Amino acid sequence: MSYVITTRNKFPMLREVMGRLAANRRFDEEIIAIDAGSSDGTAEYLAGLNRDGHIQQFVSESDRGEAHGYNKGLLLAQGDLIKVITDDDVFDFKGIASCREYMRSHPEVDAVGSTVGHTILERPDLIVEVTAYRDDFDRWQRGEIASFRFCGLPLMIRRRQLPLAGLFHTGCVQVDFEYTLRITRVLNLAWWTGVLAVRIDNPGSNFRRLRQQCEAELERISRFHGWVEPPAAAHPSPAPWVLWRRRFGAWRRRLLPGGRQPSPTAEEIRPVITPAEMFLRCEDWLERQSAGRTAEFLTRPSEAGRGL
Repeated sequence: MSYVITTRNKFPMLREVMGRLAANRRFDEEIIAIDAGSSDGTAEYLAGLNRDGHIQQFVSESDRGEAHGYNKGLLLAQGDLIKVITDDDVFDFKGIASCREYMRSHPEVDAVGSTVGHTILERPDLIVEVTAYRDDFDRWQRGEIASFRFCGLPLMIRRRQLPLAGLFHTGCVQVDFEYTLRITRVLNLAWWTGVLAVRIDNPGSNFRRLRQQCEAELERISRFHGWVEPPAAAHPSPAPWVLWRRRFGAWRRRLLPGGRQPSPTAEEIRPVITPAEMFLRCEDWLERQSAGRTAEFLTRPSEAGRGL
């Protein structure tokens, strides 16, 4: 299996991710690190890991965004499976191992998705599970919708299906939103009912740095892929991007300090704990979530699968 991680100027959080990733890599797996020309010591840190054999492939050069970086890694990957990793989020590596073994024992499955948790750097005491993705999977599984989107943190994909799935869209900021809408239309996806990762919203997050661009992008991508929510019985269906904001706005407001006030800017933020402490809290939450459920893999009926 190949782990692909991209990064740019997030050294404190990247160091937490890489330490855990390197510790959980098996001898027959590779880590591919793509740095977008960082200026905060990231490149030197990753080069050292590469020299010491903790990462197997390393590139550091300017690029044109997150999708461009991930595409470099996808094209370099040599493993039968590819696991996307981000530079500022927390992963359940036991869950990743379960997904890896499931895909290897089920060659008809092209990709795996899962639920995630969400928190923000200003509220480390509050982590919530995002259940909307599972709801959309259920609708897709029943054949009510042709495709659906989910957070890309849990994504694991079979490398031989890249010619069918394609690469990440370099014209998008929220690359997982577009990519998952695309691949769920053509691939045979399985859903792991555990929680595979926790997304940490922070000043470097794309949605926070480029919020207006992201919101406009959500509408554009939704319309292109024909993504719509089913209308309520007595109400007309609003635009897809309006539905998306309604659906996710509630739990975002719960996480933001002061209720409805907007996320603080990078200049205004005052982290209350270190990245190491934040990662430990998220890992503890993931462990408690795992202890509280029996995770399983769900798929569409065999006649609905479209993978090769």
